Amino acid sequence: KVQQWAGTYYYFDPVTYLRVDNDYRQSQWGDWYMFGPDGRIQTGARRWAGSVYYFDPVTYLRVDNGWREGLYFGADGRLVNGGFSTRVINWFLQREGKITYSMYGSRTGADGTADCSGSMTMALRTAGASAPQIIYSTETLHSYLLNNGYYLVYEGRGQEATLQYGDVIIWGKKAASLGGNGHTMVATGSGNNPTVISTCYLTEGQRGTAIQEVNYDWYWNDDNRPYQYVYRLRDQARA
Repeated sequence: KVQQWAGTYYYFDPVTYLRVDNDYRQSQWGDWYMFGPDGRIQTGARRWAGSVYYFDPVTYLRVDNGWREGLYFGADGRLVNGGFSTRVINWFLQREGKITYSMYGSRTGADGTADCSGSMTMALRTAGASAPQIIYSTETLHSYLLNNGYYLVYEGRGQEATLQYGDVIIWGKKAASLGGNGHTMVATGSGNNPTVISTCYLTEGQRGTAIQEVNYDWYWNDDNRPYQYVYRLRDQARA
């Protein structure tokens, strides 16, 4: 059953009484809700069972036949028109379990190794961005994004950054983000518990585990709240 606790809602299985994580469940009053990896009820864009859905921030219900955050969700709730952003995200999803972190190999995954900005360069190019002049770093990636339909929606160290599906985030202040001082990722969700995916060092170089999808707020706090830039597509429905 759905239960309110600590300012949010959770679902506890009526048979086992255990908290339910990462699942879409029907409540005791008949409505269906999405619960995230920490059990909390979810809002915003959510990737689940191979598709992307949107859950209203007020009612928590799935949005059908409606526009949210510049994206359209169809009769079954699935994202219809997230073309470019979905292709960027899919570059990472298709390589989960296959990439080992390294800043000294191809950087793009071509040799089975990659780093964050090399991965993002290739993900954007594969999605339809212009041919890259170089394999970009967290210093030079800014201009590539601006030249390919993105604009800056947030810059700073505060928690005011509100992510939307497909946003590209860069950590590390310009002129000080090279190497391990910077990072870049793409938002796979939005709302009250946004998720991001990237090629990262969270598993400390363990073979095949560089691509990780994690909660953004946790990740940002775990990395001591770095200076962040959030870039968003001007046309969220870009094909």
